[in-house]
Amino acid sequence: MKKYLSFLVIAGLLLAAPVSIVRAEEDGATSADRRTAAEAKVEARKAEAKAKRAEFEQRVSEKKEEAKTRKAEQVSRVVLRKQEIAKKEAAKVVRKLEELVKKLEGRYTKVSDRIADLSAKGNDTAALETLLGAARAKIDTAKTKVGEIKTALGTLTVTDQDSFKAAVQSIRDSVKAAKDALKEAQEALVAVVKAIKPGELKPKPTTETPAAQ
Repeated sequence: MKKYLSFLVIAGLLLAAPVSIVRAEEDGATSADRRTAAEAKVEARKAEAKAKRAEFEQRVSEKKEEAKTRKAEQVSRVVLRKQEIAKKEAAKVVRKLEELVKKLEGRYTKVSDRIADLSAKGNDTAALETLLGAARAKIDTAKTKVGEIKTALGTLTVTDQDSFKAAVQSIRDSVKAAKDALKEAQEALVAVVKAIKPGELKPKPTTETPAAQ
């Protein structure tokens, strides 16, 4: 009887061993699957967080670009308003310069006519004509400078502060150059007028013709 019982116990143990092994294998496989699934979820969360971060950074970048565009447009509008004001003010200056040129042209004509009259009366006006030529050159220079300003105003188109400042400075330099040229032209005409002293003018040199033998 004891032998029979021992046999049954051994048989039971032998039969139970494969079942335990199978369960252990199943438990090991299930644990590995759970770890894999958990790792996959972690990676998915990381990928989702990364995508959201990239999307957020993209939105921030777009907002920055929109802000830059709005600011540039605002600056452009301000510069354009300043440009129109500068054009109007410069146009006033140009008109005054043109009036001065016109007055100098009138004075030049009067002085030129006077010298021509003196020459016709037999006076030596060579020195006066040289001074008059210098005055003519100064007037022409002034006219050229004024023309350059008008051209610059006609083509003035800027959209940023730096180019606007550069353009305004260029116009100011041209205005100063025109004023300086007008001043020199005026001084040259004054020099001609001062040199016209009929009482001190000499007669034109005559070329003597040798007497016939």
